Amino acid sequence: MREYTKEQRVRVSTAKPFNEIKWEDAACNGIGESVFFLGPGEAKSFNPQLRKICNGCDILEDCRNWALAHEKYGFQGGMSGHERKDYREKHGIAYEDPSLVAWADNLGLGGEY
Repeated sequence: MREYTKEQRVRVSTAKPFNEIKWEDAACNGIGESVFFLGPGEAKSFNPQLRKICNGCDILEDCRNWALAHEKYGFQGGMSGHERKDYREKHGIAYEDPSLVAWADNLGLGGEY
């Protein structure tokens, strides 16, 4: 698979805006958020359980696309932070800080920041 340099990475056009994702339909809805942001040793022991939850989720595709584009840490979209980083590098996907995306949207800049 082709490796992309940081300069060659592109935006993820398939990631919906955060407020358009039906988070209330997520299989993890109601699970404490802290379980998705555990320390390195703890995270590995929880990953199989979290993957099982994510694999049965109705919004996995939207969640994964959001997490690939906007999340560096924690287990989200069925992937660990390291897995998302590797996936971004292999597929030419740029990380976009969610606060910067919201700031640009509020100014009406959309993807032109």
